[in-house]
Amino acid sequence: EHKNRMSNAVKMHRSSKKTTITTGSVRSGKTFSHRYQEICDAWNNPYKDFVFLICGHAYPSIKLTLEAPMVETLLTLGLISGRDAHNQTDHLINLKNGNKILFRSLENYDDSIRSLNVYGASVHEYTLCKPEALAVVEGRLLLTNGKLYMEGTPKGTSNWAYQKYFADDVKDNWPNVEFVNFELWDNPLITQEAIDRILEGYDPLF
Repeated sequence: EHKNRMSNAVKMHRSSKKTTITTGSVRSGKTFSHRYQEICDAWNNPYKDFVFLICGHAYPSIKLTLEAPMVETLLTLGLISGRDAHNQTDHLINLKNGNKILFRSLENYDDSIRSLNVYGASVHEYTLCKPEALAVVEGRLLLTNGKLYMEGTPKGTSNWAYQKYFADDVKDNWPNVEFVNFELWDNPLITQEAIDRILEGYDPLF
């Protein structure tokens, strides 16, 4: 049995660095952990006129994989008064304490991001977004010095995210970035038995 179940998730949640970048395979638990962190930061936001911003590459995937699961989780935790706390038109969730979570696509970031007051932000599948869009998100955090969470795994070494953050000649240039690589045992919903079955199917020489 792996001795450090969820150790990378703990590293993410405890990080004091302004930016956290998480990578990992499918079912590694990184999206689950991001949702937990997003809820914590949104609920504890001390700036009542500022939203916690959650971004994705495009609205269809945002609605299905980010917005809808967030509503269900908040209902389960009792942090929203009901489904009417979710404004589907504006992609806005009103929490019971008055704080807000706003979802935005980074496809048309000039129109949807630039005018926002943002306390903290989380960007899913950031490697699919334009680096210029991420720069706009970072700019919205200047007033609060808020934290930025980015989740995604670069597809190949030619991806801009790999070249900026992970290539050998640049990976030590980011002292204020927490890099977290999620693995299967970071997913609390996957049992040790399931992990063992998966590992049995892998050739150690592959």
